[in-house]
Amino acid sequence: MGAERAFSQRWARRGLQWAIGAGGIAAIVGSGGIGISWPPYPCPGTICQQFVWVDVEPPRQTAQVGQTVTFRALESGTVSAQHYQWCRYAPGGATCAPIAGATGSTLTIQNVNLADDQARYEVTATASGATGHTSSGRLLVSTAPAVVFEDGEFVEAGWSWSGFAGFPPGTPSAAVSVSRPASGGNPGAYRAVEYGPLTVGERMFATHVAVGATYDPGQLGAIYAIDFRAECKGLSGYGVRMGVRPLLRQGARTYLGSSLYRQSCEEPNWAFDSGRGSLVASDFSQIVAGPPCGAGESCPDWSAAGAPITFGMYTENDHVDAGPAGVASQGVDNWRVGVWRR
Repeated sequence: MGAERAFSQRWARRGLQWAIGAGGIAAIVGSGGIGISWPPYPCPGTICQQFVWVDVEPPRQTAQVGQTVTFRALESGTVSAQHYQWCRYAPGGATCAPIAGATGSTLTIQNVNLADDQARYEVTATASGATGHTSSGRLLVSTAPAVVFEDGEFVEAGWSWSGFAGFPPGTPSAAVSVSRPASGGNPGAYRAVEYGPLTVGERMFATHVAVGATYDPGQLGAIYAIDFRAECKGLSGYGVRMGVRPLLRQGARTYLGSSLYRQSCEEPNWAFDSGRGSLVASDFSQIVAGPPCGAGESCPDWSAAGAPITFGMYTENDHVDAGPAGVASQGVDNWRVGVWRR
């Protein structure tokens, strides 16, 4: 993939990471600000002909006290970086203090502690004769391990789902269907979602809620951040835009995670993006079902006073190409949500 194409795709992505329960849902206890700055793409004139571009991934990540974390500077510019320099903004600080010896494309921080919570780590990448670039990642620190919900089997009794056409919020559509192939996943069974037949410009999506993946902030503590992961691939209709995003349900409302955390499902091989990082409550501001948020409400409410929250995922399909009408489908496997508390 050429650097220019890689940059285009990355910019498009930015603009758009208890015991076995019923239906194969498992809840286990385990360990487990987004910095973007560049002119809109494509850049005017010759400004983009010689430039270094890096994204720090993950842009936000959470770790337990005592763990080791790593931030990576991922390149996609027209010129390879020749030098890196990392620095650290203390929580709430306005000055980025250079980190001695941190001149590589990765930054590893050992034995994180609460003094690192909300610290921001910034990297500046430069090259001779080219425009440099700066990007950053934020670290969140928890005193407790994450509570993890995961499912790689997708027994139908463990999930509730609805298919829709159009957005938002869409109308129910019988043209969306879900099945559970017993093999072909990564490995074993997986969840397959089929849309169509679709016409050019039509959008269909489905909300999937994992019935047993419920976290009660009132009993278990306020939520600080969550990690979301789902592997996916395209099964048919590769010319359309397919993806999977985090979703949660609280009370009568269903919330969709930010498009920054959308995992593309447009390739024929199983894949996930390891650099997506942690989400906070404000990343779920979009309500896809239920009443609007009232004045003074927290939507969603991750505090200890909040109602129980059930996690899931949102699968989507945009038939944006000029090809013929037809059916498109995607597969999802190894769904996982980790809930972090402060």
